[in-house]
Formats: sequence, structure tokens, C-alpha cells
Amino acid sequence: MVFAAVKSLLAITVLAAAASVSNGAATTTGFQPDIDEYFAKGGNTLKQLLLANVSPKVAGALPGVVIAATASEANNYIYHWIEIQELQQDLQLLQSQLLELQRTRRQQHDDDEPTLAQSLARHELLSVDVARTDRLLASLGSALFRHQTDTLRSPLHTFVHLSASPDARIQALLALHPIKIRQGVGAILDRMACLDLTRDSRQIHEFDDMHGRVKSVEREKEERKTDDDRREELTKVRMYHEVAGKVLALKAQRVLEAHILPLTSHLLLLNPEFHIVWGYRREILTALLERHTQGATDGDAISPEELAKTELKLTFEALQRNPKSYAAWYQRQWVIDKGLGDLKKEIGLCNKLLDLDERNFHCWNYRRHVCRLAGVTQADELAFSTLKIEQNFSNYSALHHRSITLPKPLTRDILQEEISVVQQAVFTEPDDQSAWFYYRWLLTSTIELLASTQEAVEFLSGQIEWMTELLEMEQNAKWVLVTLADLHHRFATTKRDDDAKTRSIQLYERLVKLDPDHANYYRDMTRKMTVQP
Repeated sequence: MVFAAVKSLLAITVLAAAASVSNGAATTTGFQPDIDEYFAKGGNTLKQLLLANVSPKVAGALPGVVIAATASEANNYIYHWIEIQELQQDLQLLQSQLLELQRTRRQQHDDDEPTLAQSLARHELLSVDVARTDRLLASLGSALFRHQTDTLRSPLHTFVHLSASPDARIQALLALHPIKIRQGVGAILDRMACLDLTRDSRQIHEFDDMHGRVKSVEREKEERKTDDDRREELTKVRMYHEVAGKVLALKAQRVLEAHILPLTSHLLLLNPEFHIVWGYRREILTALLERHTQGATDGDAISPEELAKTELKLTFEALQRNPKSYAAWYQRQWVIDKGLGDLKKEIGLCNKLLDLDERNFHCWNYRRHVCRLAGVTQADELAFSTLKIEQNFSNYSALHHRSITLPKPLTRDILQEEISVVQQAVFTEPDDQSAWFYYRWLLTSTIELLASTQEAVEFLSGQIEWMTELLEMEQNAKWVLVTLADLHHRFATTKRDDDAKTRSIQLYERLVKLDPDHANYYRDMTRKMTVQP
């Protein structure tokens, strides 16, 4: 190639490039003008230099008359200009391939029911020349970064919209935004994998902060990655999209065969939140289970025991990757609801997972469901919630579980006992909001049970008394002030006491200064009490 010949000679310190084109074949003739001598004599028009030494095809393609200040600048400019021209030629060739892909996709989209063979053929087309595409786009991005030019932006936009390879689209988007080139592919690869890359490329700005700088967390993560890490990530993304396409194509054709299960397993371990694939897997398993019931014993049937073993193992591995995966927990519950699996082992597993993450509400919900199926007693569940609360009273999930588990209907004795537990907690740690939220629920539940206004007044008076004592010890404790202001407000509303209303307003005014982030809320509460009769 003409440009390759020129570029290879420019790699030496002396500008040396020549090419002549005869009957479509390129031949090379070297020349070695002394650029330093040329500039020493006052020459600074690069086109004149090239016109005298390079074939008309190369020199004529130079963009106008380019002025350079030094020989080094001239050398660098010519080298990079030729590099961009060469890349543009490669890009045009690649685009012609992608246009053909686009026509193929449009034709397949028009088919109401594409066959499996057509779907697999489409995947073969989508993976055309991936390695070469990656190299080309990396070079394009590098060229754009060096030159900060718009020369390649228009065709590259076209490439983004036509490209069939997801990792190629990522690279192309990076090339359109030089700031991302400094950070590399890895900084946004995980997020780009779940982004609809067929949208406008400006979407990439969602990952920048308001000043156009890459977020520090992503920058630090990227700096720790090696080239091998980035190549591995690109391989995973490519593999993920290829397998996902095949599985979804099979699902569209209602193929319910056992040999598809390993594909779905592989895909779900890469992305445990792929709800559609979990649903497709349930359809396959249901069909295989029905065949087993009908007496089939070949590979197209599955026994209940084998189903339980396979699915519980798969969901466990998926939860290791994402412990808060809605889809994986639902799949595990689906197995248990079929009467499969050991309920005691499931409860034990949940207990271990809650030791690792005490606020995993998915695990709490699943555990409650399994305990109901296993017939665990209310006393045992209260004991478990007590254990978790004693481990950490800030565990709001355990407090919520306790509120659900308490005997219904609630009695005054039960509520008073719970309030006593909260008192111990808030005197120990007055800034723990979990305890205060639980106390607010207990407070409301108790007032609703009281038979008369006088009982409510007596109850509120007792709560105000110990809360005031706590405030004297912790004068700037936000949650003590908020709760005491609420107690005075409830007391004023119940007894029609103006003094209590005044104290509540004073506490809210104090909170405006202490907690300015929520000042509007406190002012609104003050306004409401002021307009109340």
C-alpha cells in the first residue's frame, strides 16, 4: 500500500517515502531529502517538499498547503497524516462489509419465523473479522487522540451504527471521545456491556461527571488493570453476546431440549439478572420433567431429584456472583415450591448468608418463605431475630423481621417490652436511626391500641419523660430531637395542649440549625402546627 510504504520509511529519522502506482500495482522508490537543511534554507511548506519527491497521488492528497515551524513538526505531521489516510482506507473496506451485514440483518428481521440455521448463520456474520476490527478501532482512537481532529468523526459515527460486534462498538465510541482513550477500554467496559449500544454515541457521557472528568472510582479501577485484564474482559463480552444471541434465538423457536441447559447455565453465571433466560430455563425443565413423568428415560427427560440438585447448585453459584439477584432467588424459590430440596439445609444456608450480609433483604424474604413451608415456630423465629439484633442493633432488616414475627394481634405488654429493648439501644447509641424507625412503629402501634384519650396522654407523658432525660445527656443528638418533637406534637394533638405545641415548634427550630439538609421539612412541620387550631 502506498501509505504503508511511506510510513515505514518515515519510521527512520530521515523523511523517506516514495510510491508510484502503475496499473493498480504499487512500487516503491526511496528518497532521502534533508529536512533540516530544507528548513534552514527557509522552506516551511510541506506540500512543496513532497511535490518534488513523492508521487502526485500522495502529494495531491495532502490537505492544502500545510505550514510547519520545525523539521520535527513536519516529520510528525506527515507521518500521522499518512497513518490517518491509511486507516480511512481500511475503514471504508470494513464499512462495506458492515453494510452487507446490515442488509442481512434487515432481511432476517423481515422473516416472521427465522429458522435455527438462519439464526446461527447470523451469529457467524456478526463475528466477522473481530480481531482486525479491534486493531483498526484502537488505531483510529489513538490517531484521534493525537490530532484532536474531526477528520474521522463522520465515518466513525457511521461505523458505530452499523457495527455488529459489541466490543467493536465500544472501541468506536471510545474513539469518538478522546477523554476515554486516556482511561482505556476497561474503565467503562462493565457498564457498556449492559448498555444499548445502538443508541446515539453521546450516551457515553453518562459515565462522566458534570465537568467532563472520568469518575475517580472508575479511574482507580482502570489504573489497576493490566492489558491482559482488558483483553480478558473483551473476550468475556464477546462470548456473552454470542451465547445470549444463540439462546434467545432458540427460545424464540420454542426449542425445549436438554442440550440447551448448559448454554443457559453459562450465560446465567455471566449475568445472574437475565430474567428471560431464567424463564426459558424453567420452560425447558418443566418440559423435561413432564417427559420423565410420562416414562421417558433418555437424555430428553429429567428426574425431580436431578432437577433440584442442578438448579440449587446453579442458583448458589449465581448468588455467589450477585447475592442480591432477584432472578436467582426467584429460581431457587421456584424449585422449593415444587416440593424439592431440603428445607432445613435451605434455612441453614440463609443463616450463613445473613452472617456475611445481615441486610440482604432477598435472603430475609426467602428465609421467611422457607420457614413457613418448614413450619418453623413463631418462638424460634423471634429467637432468631433477637440473636441478629443482639449482634447488631443497626440491622434494620432484623428489626423489620421482628415486627412481622411478633404475635398478632399486638398487645400492650408485647409493645411495652419491645419499647424497653429500644430504650436500651438508643441510650447506648442515640444516633442509630434503625432503632428510631422501629421505635416510631412501636409508638404508633401502641397509641392505636389504647382505649381512651387519657390512656394515650399517660403513655405519651411517660415517653416524653425518658426521652427528655436522654436529650439532657445527648444535647445535639438529631434523632432524639426529632423523636421528642414528634412526641410533643402527638401530645399536643391528643390533649389540646398549647405548651406542648410550643415545645415541639422550638425543637423543630433547633433542628433547622442543627440539620440544615432537612431544614425545609422542619419548617414545614412548624408551619403545620402553627396553622392548627
